[in-house]
Amino acid sequence: MLFKLTIISAFGSALGAEVRYFISRYPRFEKLFAFSLATIMINISGSFILGIILDIPLSIEWKSFLGSGIIGGLTTFSTFILETVSLSAKTNKRRSIAYLFISIVLSLIAFEFGWQLG
Repeated sequence: MLFKLTIISAFGSALGAEVRYFISRYPRFEKLFAFSLATIMINISGSFILGIILDIPLSIEWKSFLGSGIIGGLTTFSTFILETVSLSAKTNKRRSIAYLFISIVLSLIAFEFGWQLG
């Protein structure tokens, strides 16, 4: 069963990563916002969808595919950290802290909202 869930999750992760890559290639609004709007939107929407997935009655296979797989591959903590550090180096520290705060707080709110909807 573990091997089966690993394969299911890996397939979902590949799909989620491709969706993230596709979204991140669209024009960024960094000149307007000085940070990647794509990463914030991906992480917030992923948190929202994960909240829904965790609370609806699905088989363990579907939860692995959708949650660990697609949403795990879609959202990206490492890119979020890289962009936070880069923003701090390129601009003032307050903008970096605002990016960090907005990303975390809105992702938590989105997850809770999704969980309540699920």
